Amino acid sequence: MKKLFFLLVGFSFSLSFGQEVFVTLDYVTVHNTDLEKHISIEKSHYKKMHQERIKQGLILGWDMWIIRNNDYGDFTSTLVFAHLRTKEMLAKSGGAPIPGVDQAVSDQIWQDHMSRILKNGTLVMSVKDMFGGQVDDGPAKFAVLNYMEVDPVRADEYEKLEIETYKPGHMNSNKAGWGLHKVLNFAGEATPVNYVTADFYKDVSTIYMNRNETPQLTKQNRSSWNQLRKLRKIRQTHIVELLDQVR
Repeated sequence: MKKLFFLLVGFSFSLSFGQEVFVTLDYVTVHNTDLEKHISIEKSHYKKMHQERIKQGLILGWDMWIIRNNDYGDFTSTLVFAHLRTKEMLAKSGGAPIPGVDQAVSDQIWQDHMSRILKNGTLVMSVKDMFGGQVDDGPAKFAVLNYMEVDPVRADEYEKLEIETYKPGHMNSNKAGWGLHKVLNFAGEATPVNYVTADFYKDVSTIYMNRNETPQLTKQNRSSWNQLRKLRKIRQTHIVELLDQVR
């Protein structure tokens, strides 16, 4: 899990009108003792900047998440920031001044903010398929991110199985949304993670109740599941909670 935080992450979604959208996820780790202050500054100061970025056409939206399944004995917390952009927005500057805030004050807040960060990073992905209103309306309160290692030679087979076999089941389940993402900033056989699936839920109890079930699989279910296991390995899973957003 540790090495994932040193990656630079982006997602690609499709809006309701069919336009491709990219999402950059920034992973930021701080001490638990600094967490409350860090979140407070994000909400009171940087959220205004992201609202201004939307007005200026620099981004489509911004989300702030927190990973809720930390390692045992880990006294840090990791925030995950999502920045949604169109392809055209990727070439534009990412920042924007906050109206009514002096630049010197903003610079001091930035220096103080950065001093609390222990490590950060990203991971760049495209969405191969999805459902739910994550881009247009904002995501549900909770999500599960599954980091996959897929045989690159059989990547097309894996994508087809996820989209044609498993997506219909996700749509008929208690999930609020789902997405299949391909990692873009790493390639080759040595890549530890090259696909990520995202399952969105309205509450965390649904996540735990789903995991608590031990279904009796049919012969067809077993065949599909074994086929999927041959194509990919789940290397890590994060349960994340949405703390704030702007659209």
